[in-house]
Amino acid sequence: MSGSFDPNDKIVDKNEYSSSDFDNKEYIKYTIRFENTGNDTAFQVVIVDTLDANLDISTFKPLNGLYTYATKITNGNVLTFTFNPILLAPKHTTAVSYLIKPKNSISNGISIKNKASIKFDYNEPIITNNTQTRISIITGLQNKKTTTNFELHPNPANNEIYIEFINTDIVNYLQIFDIQGNVLNKLDLKSNKSINIDVRNYPNGVYFINFIDKNNQSSSVKFVITR
Repeated sequence: MSGSFDPNDKIVDKNEYSSSDFDNKEYIKYTIRFENTGNDTAFQVVIVDTLDANLDISTFKPLNGLYTYATKITNGNVLTFTFNPILLAPKHTTAVSYLIKPKNSISNGISIKNKASIKFDYNEPIITNNTQTRISIITGLQNKKTTTNFELHPNPANNEIYIEFINTDIVNYLQIFDIQGNVLNKLDLKSNKSINIDVRNYPNGVYFINFIDKNNQSSSVKFVITR
């Protein structure tokens, strides 16, 4: 007896995001991979992906893949990807990927969990692993941008970062946040044209500097520490 069978998994591009990532037009990227390890060609694959309640379906963007598929959204949060026909030969692997953002109302520290089921021809659906992505809210960041121009280097940094300002007359202060949204430092700028910041006590990771102007509007920059 011939037939097709599918081992599968689901992956997410990052295990952690900050709220400022999405302000900068980033998306969470999910990829569902599947392989025909049976001894016959697979004719149809149907993937059902029920989204976590913290994901915003209005931001969903399917990505092009090797095989053509149809996408359907039901019940406000259920994605169905149908490959019909797919004609996937034995031992061949392919995938479907999409982009999406979390809801603006998401709370700090929430982990978005996501999994999918894959039905390969007439086999029973197979449930993928559960992906997990933690969202950190960087408090104090606003969507409005100041007219402050600045250069930060080196980035990635080691022991010290240097910031040079081009327009300093409106800058009030800056704050440094870690990926969890904790304020690590606050510095009054007082129209300084440049500033050196000691980061030797910061562990390796991603950090954010938030620049606040006199109108309480902000702009931000991300930097990385690697040693």
